[in-house]
Amino acid sequence: MGMYKQVRTNWNRWGNQDERGTVNLLNQAHVLESFELVKTGRVYSLGAPVGKDGPVGPDRNKTWHVLNAIGNDPKPGGGGGADDILVTHCHASTHIDAFSHIWYENQLFNGHGSETVTPDGAMKCGVEKIGWIISRGLMLDIPSMLGMDRLPDTYAISVKEIEDCLTENKLKVRSGDVLLIRTGWYKSFLQGDANMDSYPGVSRELCGWLYDQDIVVLGADNVAVEIYPPEPESNGTLPVHKTMLRDLGAHLIEFLNLEELARDKVNEFLFITAPLKITGGIGSPINPLAIV
Repeated sequence: MGMYKQVRTNWNRWGNQDERGTVNLLNQAHVLESFELVKTGRVYSLGAPVGKDGPVGPDRNKTWHVLNAIGNDPKPGGGGGADDILVTHCHASTHIDAFSHIWYENQLFNGHGSETVTPDGAMKCGVEKIGWIISRGLMLDIPSMLGMDRLPDTYAISVKEIEDCLTENKLKVRSGDVLLIRTGWYKSFLQGDANMDSYPGVSRELCGWLYDQDIVVLGADNVAVEIYPPEPESNGTLPVHKTMLRDLGAHLIEFLNLEELARDKVNEFLFITAPLKITGGIGSPINPLAIV
């Protein structure tokens, strides 16, 4: 695992007990500045459906949703009511990863011990520590820049392609930004031909660049943000997860629906999301919003 230490870390940047990582960059002044991006009031939902037809990784069960009352059970006067039960993986559909999701060398972000992740929940770096994320969001449509509808499976997005896409859209990354990458995988999912076992994504080399840019969150429209299977030189599985969550303290968002943003060529916006306050959770479903 020594290869992962080649990337600088944000350990101790906000104190040796910190569990929030780069979210610490989002102060009140940053929030107010981000709201200045709203000019029209148009709101885009970036969340995927939550239910049996929503996306879920190949190693997880489909979401189960059932009602405990139905409308064809007549009551006096025509009244009635219903309640429902949702059983889902916290990492199904559009979701955010907590730092307790991935570790190596027995340490989570900021040196917290992996033994703090227990069957009863994560005592350190749980998803509830995120609170909220309100920031400037950037969406980079990589296949569109390359003249494609979607990237081929196992296509590794390079730093140069990220920088070229920023230049093409006349954008510059600022500290505290949320960076969302479109690969076209979600469009394949909507069409029913998405590959869950092999897909395009960002390469590990992007992590060092993200550290330099002070990115708060990296998200994508695919299963795991990063390319899968991983590049041969990655020395293990999910190298981007290990570097972003454990070393940099920057969250990942997966299964984003960026199709409407791509259709309308919206690349800069106010980004708002918050996880459920799942005590000791290692991830949470979210429905992020992009507002322009």
